[in-house]
Amino acid sequence: MDTLAGTLRLQLRACGVRSRDRCAEYVHRIVRQPDATRDAIENVLYGQRCRRHGKTKVQNIAVDPLSRRAKACPERRDGSRHLFPLINFVQPLPVEYFAALAGLPNCRHIFTQRIVGIDVSHDKAEALSRLDAGHREIRRAVGIGDWPLLTAEQVHGNKIATADTAVGSDKHFAGCDGVITNQTELALGVHVADCCAVYIIDQNTPAIGLVHSGRKGTDLGVVTNAITQMVERFRSNPAELIVQLSPCIRPPHYEVDFAAEIVRQCRALGVREIHDSGICTACHVDLYYSYRVEKGITGRMLALLALV
Repeated sequence: MDTLAGTLRLQLRACGVRSRDRCAEYVHRIVRQPDATRDAIENVLYGQRCRRHGKTKVQNIAVDPLSRRAKACPERRDGSRHLFPLINFVQPLPVEYFAALAGLPNCRHIFTQRIVGIDVSHDKAEALSRLDAGHREIRRAVGIGDWPLLTAEQVHGNKIATADTAVGSDKHFAGCDGVITNQTELALGVHVADCCAVYIIDQNTPAIGLVHSGRKGTDLGVVTNAITQMVERFRSNPAELIVQLSPCIRPPHYEVDFAAEIVRQCRALGVREIHDSGICTACHVDLYYSYRVEKGITGRMLALLALV
């Protein structure tokens, strides 16, 4: 997984710098790394830059402990400077992983956060269109960029789509709020902004499900339907399932605690291992998009789940 490269691509794209313009050797600072690691990364980049400029002997450069910025920045061989200014601050990839799922050997998952630099103050369709490039970069960075993406229309209902055969390209299921599958190398995806993305994993079959569940969907039992269909179609045992709830809106920012109701419904089916992130999206609009706080004019987080 090329996390560093994926981070650079995403942040440069968010700043409007496209592939043909990228000067990765100008990125001198990697944040949230120990000083020794940052120094090593800076010197690797400097060494790569020197070799491209025709230098055969490369020495480590001194790093200012205050700015953590490389002192040297040689000109190109033709005497010209780089066309883009120094990028001195690169954020980590805007995704999060859930501890309960991170160690599972047969599945991959992510939950994206707010992507800085992308204007999402539009309706849902336009916001998703603007986020698409960033979400594709994230999928590539975590190693599932070439896998077909299966998404649900998300109509706040309780219908679940089933993918039990190989799929060769992206597929969108109209009238559904979740997808279940027993196929490998297929990415399931739902978009949320205050609603909950519910990850369902059966390691033994194996099979997975990903569900969009807000207040209406929870009242209609959409997660219950997904688990029931996994039992019927894939012979999953509810007692052996792992269920993970994503960040979503919660009291006091919302009048109903539908996350707690999702947990109750799962327990009623016999699911023993249920994990809730416990995070309220409305409390952390710096990290997440919130439909209620932002009056419906905002982006969406992308939840992804796949079997490998």
